[in-house]
Amino acid sequence: MQLYISAPSKQMEKPEKELKGFVKTGLLTPGETQTITFEISARNLSSFDTASSSWMAEAGYYRAIIGASSRDIRQEASFKLDKDVKAKTESRALTLSREIGELTRGK
Repeated sequence: MQLYISAPSKQMEKPEKELKGFVKTGLLTPGETQTITFEISARNLSSFDTASSSWMAEAGYYRAIIGASSRDIRQEASFKLDKDVKAKTESRALTLSREIGELTRGK
């Protein structure tokens, strides 16, 4: 089974849903069930914010989407993050000294 997260995209652009975890079930017979668990951390909800050089989870409503694939959704749940959360700050060791223009293929 796969866990996808659909996040609000207020300040940072995000895809409709992102794969954030997966687990393989045992070999199940027809009608048999198995309980699986996913942990959702602030890092799972985060996108990289270049301005602060950190991983940020934006406040808002999120959807946890569970399915056999991205096209075979079996269950969904919503939850709210009340405020922005900084999951991790990265080093600014590799900052640009000048803007990079569009890259083109040479002939």
